[in-house]
Amino acid sequence: GTFEDTREMKLYSTFSIPLIHGWLPERDSPAFAALSRSAKSYEDAQNLMFHEEELEDKLVREGLSFEEQGTLEDITTIKAFFSSHATQLTPYGLNTITASLAPGAVAILFRNDHFSTLYRHPDTLQLLQLVTDMGYAGHEEVVWESLLDVTGENAEFFSGDFRLVGGASHSPVTSTQAQQASTSN
Repeated sequence: GTFEDTREMKLYSTFSIPLIHGWLPERDSPAFAALSRSAKSYEDAQNLMFHEEELEDKLVREGLSFEEQGTLEDITTIKAFFSSHATQLTPYGLNTITASLAPGAVAILFRNDHFSTLYRHPDTLQLLQLVTDMGYAGHEEVVWESLLDVTGENAEFFSGDFRLVGGASHSPVTSTQAQQASTSN
């Protein structure tokens, strides 16, 4: 998947900061095939959904052409993919990001309809997101959150100098606090 070529996207390229996302289906999946055929970008996929009702009505009234039937099937497949990966990150996408982001590199990650700063630590090779959630405002040491899985269940929190200060394996910021903070934003 790509991003549409807008003024905002050109701004990111001006500073040579990669804009990435991890909402990627595996290459041999039906979702990959449907997206390749019918929607090259997230915006294309969203626009495609507007045609579903029209195609369903036409199917009932008069039937669909072969091409229209294929489009309706692609819409169904893409909708299923979107709903099964509501965090806008897939395991395949996370692996792709990890493999493609060089140690020490910074990128802008689009996920959950937000942009966040992503950093790959040069020593640990962990992916870390800059914490911007107001739910963590009271936790002064929390600066970075590890990106270990698509749900965030195993996330750990780090200070500005990358010391572990909480998360799945540490007590100062519990997983309950993390869930409460992420749902409050």
